[in-house]
Amino acid sequence: MNTTSLRRRAGLAVLALALAACGGTREDGQAASPPGDTVGEAPPAGSPVETPTPTPTPPATPSPNEPPVLPPADDVVAPPPEPVPPSPNAGPVMFVTQAPVSGDTFCKITSTFCLHLTHTGAAPRGGDLWIAYPRANGAPVLRNLTAEAGYGVPSGQDQNGAQGIAVRDPAVHWSGQRAVFSMVQGTSGAARWQLFEVTGIAEGQTVSIRRLPQPAQYNHVQPTYDSQGRIVFASDTPRAGADAQHKHLWPQLDEYEEQPTVSGLWRLDVASGDISLLNHAPSGSFRPSIDSFGRIVFTNWDHLQRDQQAGGGFGLFNFRDESAAAQREPISGAQTQIHEVFPEKLDRSGTIAGLRFNIFLPWMLHQDGTGHETLNHIGRHEFGIYGHAARSGAGLSDLVGASGANSGIASSGLKLDSFHYLREDPLRPGSYLAVAAPEFGTHGGGMVLRLKGGPGVAPQDMRVELVTAPSTRNAGGPALYRSPLPTSDGRVLASVSSKTATASSGGNVVYDWRLQWLRPIGAHLGADGQRLLTPGLKKRLGSSSAETTLWELDAVEVRERAVPPLTHTEALAAPEAAMFAQAGVEPQEFIDFMKRHELALLVSRNVTRRDAFDRQQPFNLRIKGSGTGTVAKQGNGSDSTAPLFDVDHLQFFQGDQLRGIKDDPSRGRRVLAQPMRSAVLGGTPVNPPPANGPAGAVRLAEDGSMAALAPARRALTWQLIEAGVGDAKEGTDGVVRERYWLSFQPGEVRVCASCHGLSQRDQRGEA
Repeated sequence: MNTTSLRRRAGLAVLALALAACGGTREDGQAASPPGDTVGEAPPAGSPVETPTPTPTPPATPSPNEPPVLPPADDVVAPPPEPVPPSPNAGPVMFVTQAPVSGDTFCKITSTFCLHLTHTGAAPRGGDLWIAYPRANGAPVLRNLTAEAGYGVPSGQDQNGAQGIAVRDPAVHWSGQRAVFSMVQGTSGAARWQLFEVTGIAEGQTVSIRRLPQPAQYNHVQPTYDSQGRIVFASDTPRAGADAQHKHLWPQLDEYEEQPTVSGLWRLDVASGDISLLNHAPSGSFRPSIDSFGRIVFTNWDHLQRDQQAGGGFGLFNFRDESAAAQREPISGAQTQIHEVFPEKLDRSGTIAGLRFNIFLPWMLHQDGTGHETLNHIGRHEFGIYGHAARSGAGLSDLVGASGANSGIASSGLKLDSFHYLREDPLRPGSYLAVAAPEFGTHGGGMVLRLKGGPGVAPQDMRVELVTAPSTRNAGGPALYRSPLPTSDGRVLASVSSKTATASSGGNVVYDWRLQWLRPIGAHLGADGQRLLTPGLKKRLGSSSAETTLWELDAVEVRERAVPPLTHTEALAAPEAAMFAQAGVEPQEFIDFMKRHELALLVSRNVTRRDAFDRQQPFNLRIKGSGTGTVAKQGNGSDSTAPLFDVDHLQFFQGDQLRGIKDDPSRGRRVLAQPMRSAVLGGTPVNPPPANGPAGAVRLAEDGSMAALAPARRALTWQLIEAGVGDAKEGTDGVVRERYWLSFQPGEVRVCASCHGLSQRDQRGEA
């Protein structure tokens, strides 16, 4: 078929078939480029020129014939740096007060998920937006910004009327002259978290607060400024958009408890009020920030598993499709057409291990929404989590400790499975503070960690250090910590609770979150109750109420900062560029075509190559009927005896909102993994169905490569199919399964050199 007919039949879409034979290596046998190459949207007119992410020189790597060298376990937990005394040049601190949240810690403003609800049980009214101006000697000067601007209700009056407010999540603009935050007004059923901008925040200025243009019918929380002054935030806006025809998909329900969650990270153009989805997250993405390298870093809740509520008693049902008029059906039985097919079942079935998955890991995006992946493509095994081998009798291992720099921490019994409130240290680019906290029981409080994660740091070198004592991991005391703030003068400020019980008693509040400066206590930092930011901000929350000490949360430093670059990958790598040239197609022409049709192109060069450290899923792989395969070398323990699996297809699944709960269509829909549907353009499927392959699959080329056009702005996942086994209906024919949902932007070209991106080497010890 010549180039003219390619264009005529499918608007360039069939180019994917040519790319599927692109080859996996250069002539010298090395990967042509690192995994994750993307070609994304062009910057708006007048915007800064995008530049590649700066890449530090990587550390020296061991010989291909030697196993990776691990650091000694006792070198993992390093004492934190000595805090610097307060500086007269330290920036002011902006923060919010929150009326204490009573009852349990589930689905509250302070929860780790389901944290955007607006009823007063989840977000009691009465808080404000504050700023504290430092003084070299003495207490800071405090200022209530929302009260000055005329928002909120004075102390001693009922906070639950139309003027009552709750405030959260301030973030400061690069200029240091304004800030964005989220606020809910009133207590009606229509009250929503909305984005506001505050100016006049310097001492002596007159404060002004304005609501930004945005969809009023949905909740928008945890905002931050990007490098062009647009707002990146988390929202429960339906994945398909804020238009009225999609309102039946609200709210999206998480994959764990089937509670309302945010649908992903979104971007607001402040001038127009238009919003666009940056990533689709079936269980939620939280607290984005832009690091000094220009990346959006955030916490993603990964819970890609079958519905644990399906055991009965929850009133579950399926919708046949995502339309407003979709027919309902039971989740099992003769009438059921919508089945759970991915991943494997929750419990072990024959040789297939059951999958139960619940982690909050650091992730990243380019500011145009491309390049969606874990931070530096780090794997679970580098953190010592996901502890079950995927199959029995396959020479795999249950993980008992992390690989690489974190082996000592993991072997000590600390699970590195949650990284909340990611914040880059302004004095240490590429070093991030975070909090490890359980998903229930502590209002999101726990142990403060430091993560090494700048661009170019190999996953096995992404060291985690314990900043606070390990006893603070699960309410062990003597305190709990939230939202740590590393400041420009070298100190660390955090919300601290001296109460560490995991639940409240009789509805009484048992937490006392106050902002405190941390100091060295033994080998770690901690709070001593003496270095409080404020003397305690009190308020009477009703006419007959006693004074209540408000919680102090979400501190940020108000200072001018350098605007980070807009990062992207400059161009297609050589193998892919050669296939475009061979097909006679201009890459930008193809990208524009995909944008018009909401498509992305996914390419892998050799799916048989896997990361050397990952031993939870089969790693000896071969393309059926070919000489292409990657088998572990002799002499690596049991690796040489592990079975060899023949694979022939890569099957894609897309996240469709099809599962309802409580026999009530109005309560929202949970995402289920369904075989990817192939778009049809001009009567031709963009991915022609493979012969004898499962739905949603593409056939693997003899050299291990593949290419597929996939829907953009919708969560996707995939698995390698064992040749000649099953049809994917029961999850028994997958050999290597993706454990995350990923999403792609319209026009994105994502190239992965291997099946699971290499930390440094594959299972044969080759780079």
